Amino acid sequence: MKITCQVVCVGLLGIALLKTSIARDSECEIDTGLNFDDNLSSIQTDQLHFEDQQPGLPRASDFIIISAYPMSNTNGDRWALVTLKNTSVGISSITNEALVALFADGSKRAARNLHERVNGKAQVSLSVCFGNTKFPIVKLLTQSR
Repeated sequence: MKITCQVVCVGLLGIALLKTSIARDSECEIDTGLNFDDNLSSIQTDQLHFEDQQPGLPRASDFIIISAYPMSNTNGDRWALVTLKNTSVGISSITNEALVALFADGSKRAARNLHERVNGKAQVSLSVCFGNTKFPIVKLLTQSR
């Protein structure tokens, strides 16, 4: 079962209309509220050199990341508020394997609740689940076609 809703977010990011798509995934059920972690742009990811144990991730897509704000809670649930842009002129779908989180232990996980159709050249902001882990998200990854 999939639930889609719209939420108005107020806070450090100002007011923004956010489309949230929540899949019924046991790792994406939230019992404790989420807090914004440090902005990913403040982390010097060019200095991280992890061995890529999952070279097929992320899969190529028509999407680029405009902004990303990781969120977590004390239970280890990892989410991100992500704004993506469809670089294609036509409607494109973004799915789990096209958006991947890199964690502080070097592991990667594909999104858990992502399947959106986006008009050509349009942007969309989504809350995306990456499951539960004790390590924080240090970078979000996409790969252009």
